[in-house]
Amino acid sequence: MKLQSTEWTQYSKDRVSDVYPSYQLGWFPDFSDADNYMSPFFLPGKDAKGKVAPGGFLLNHYNNPSVDKLINQQRSTADRAKRTQIIGQAQDALAKDLSTLPLLQGKQVAVSGADVSGVTLDASFRFRYAPLTK
Repeated sequence: MKLQSTEWTQYSKDRVSDVYPSYQLGWFPDFSDADNYMSPFFLPGKDAKGKVAPGGFLLNHYNNPSVDKLINQQRSTADRAKRTQIIGQAQDALAKDLSTLPLLQGKQVAVSGADVSGVTLDASFRFRYAPLTK
């Protein structure tokens, strides 16, 4: 495989038109909740013209109505244990289809001195300044 680069505007068009056999997109979801990964990547998304298209945010043509049903079902399930079970079923089905292979992972880290209190990354990994004290 030969590594090449392309201008972003062209790359954005080409990656959803199947020009590349594989490609990297430098964005990763927040894993604080499994739905943050499943819904944007696997439920139908919208193409550049605003039309509903399979493959979620990536527009990679992935389409599995059974997975869509499980993802939507877990979104409206209040019982934590039942929701966890449904998420597991969806993840098992997604692993069998393997439409996306995440190769990169990122961590959000906040570092402070020993005399600083209140350093917090909230559930969406936002750094909150208000609780900081020294």
